[in-house]
Amino acid sequence: MFFVFIDLAYCDELVSVLLTGPEKAAVGDSVAFEVELVNRSGKQLSQLRVVDYFDKGLRHPVSASPIEQSGTIVLAAGTSRRLTLEFQVVELGRQCHRVEILDQTNTAVGSGTACVEAVPPNSPAAPAPRAVQPPGAVQPPGAVQPPGAVQPP
Repeated sequence: MFFVFIDLAYCDELVSVLLTGPEKAAVGDSVAFEVELVNRSGKQLSQLRVVDYFDKGLRHPVSASPIEQSGTIVLAAGTSRRLTLEFQVVELGRQCHRVEILDQTNTAVGSGTACVEAVPPNSPAAPAPRAVQPPGAVQPPGAVQPPGAVQPP
């Protein structure tokens, strides 16, 4: 299940940061958060930097926290940009990350935070694994069907 996290305390920010991601994940799982940046300033914003600060229970393949998107972003008034941040869950408990948008003077013009509850692998609270085949796909003969899968006629 995915949730959208919106921090309404910062409605006066120039850039809204909307984060969508999983509510729970098992330790060892990879998780992805969709980040949507929306320019609410009424004017073009240039040279924006995206920096992500994350808890030690999340691991990013590029580096330890914080990570920064390479290059800068230009957002015309009223437009948005989407990007995806992927992590591996490495510790139990509530694991959070905060996306901060900085302008060319290093002033924060927007931010958002999202968290995932990391549970033990194979625990009843762990989310079910996702099916890798699209709906309607036929499995090869002898393939093991996941629990609850519908057999083709």
